[in-house]
Amino acid sequence: METRVPARLSVMKKKIFYQLILEGEKSENSNRVLTLDQNLKAMDSDNLHYFFDKYENADHISVATYGIGKAFDNIFGMFKPISPKEYKEKILTQVGPVFDYLADKQASIENLFGFKKTTSLNDIMAIYAASRKKEDFESLKPLSDLCKREYPNTMLGFYFEAEYYEQLGEPKKALRTFEKAFGMEEIDFLTKEMALEKIDALKADFGY
Repeated sequence: METRVPARLSVMKKKIFYQLILEGEKSENSNRVLTLDQNLKAMDSDNLHYFFDKYENADHISVATYGIGKAFDNIFGMFKPISPKEYKEKILTQVGPVFDYLADKQASIENLFGFKKTTSLNDIMAIYAASRKKEDFESLKPLSDLCKREYPNTMLGFYFEAEYYEQLGEPKKALRTFEKAFGMEEIDFLTKEMALEKIDALKADFGY
């Protein structure tokens, strides 16, 4: 198993989640399991999502009850909203547009489970906040397009698009788009008052 499992996984063309668990109670197979762990960790495969846990208080019978729950959590963890830890450690350190992180997450869900999941407001706001913090304003355009598709009656899509034009130095387009956002439904932190403040500021700055 120490060599056959890595050999088989190395040629798999689809994404595989593999959870290896080890009980704390020493057995004749403990060293072999640890060898398998090292061989799997040494693999270089984009299709393998590998996890290893050792449960010190478990024996060879109870260890499965520990591992099954953790395995499900690892497989379906991508359904969870973006956490503050994920935001800081993965999104803010992302190389390239931060929107790509969200696009990759949604694509993985669709590829693995065969359906499209509506993007949560939490995830949208995390990408929005990251794009502003990193001054990655190019990410606002695909984010606005996503919001128009998934939240078509709300201000989200047009508001983000208007901010994109504002940062791009196109005040006329920004003004018209903020006006469109003003006519849509409020959602989350976005209010008509915020859109109106943007409209008034642009008019004052550029004399429209």
